Amino acid sequence: MFKILWYSPYAGVQKSQEIRDAQNRQIFLAPAYFYIKTAYELLNSDGAEICWSIPVLDFISDNELIERCENVSLICLSIYPWNKFELSRSLKMLHSSGNLSGKKVLVGGPGAEEFFAENRELIDYACYGDGEQGFIDIIDDITGKAQLNA
Repeated sequence: MFKILWYSPYAGVQKSQEIRDAQNRQIFLAPAYFYIKTAYELLNSDGAEICWSIPVLDFISDNELIERCENVSLICLSIYPWNKFELSRSLKMLHSSGNLSGKKVLVGGPGAEEFFAENRELIDYACYGDGEQGFIDIIDDITGKAQLNA
């Protein structure tokens, strides 16, 4: 089973109670997750069987992030201006603690290109622009179904 952790923390963007409410917050950030998930399921029915974790939309403690990364094959990070510094710190923490071993890291989102340039040694894949087909190609590459031509 191929397990994915989707981490896209939203904290700090807006401080209103309405936006900080978990259900409402999902409306703002989870569409990327659902677009990618739906595209994979519709366009790649013969692909790898994936266990899609519920997207993590809040900043979480290092210990919780380490725990959520257990038994994960791919860590997907959605990079935005408001979370790029914390995600960089978290990625470096996962690396230094040995918790990236055996896992692949994929970044996407509006800040992915700059984030990739700054953290290149810790990232296996980056998607720029629309990520639906790119995500399918990356999963196929990781699982050995097809080779990705970079």
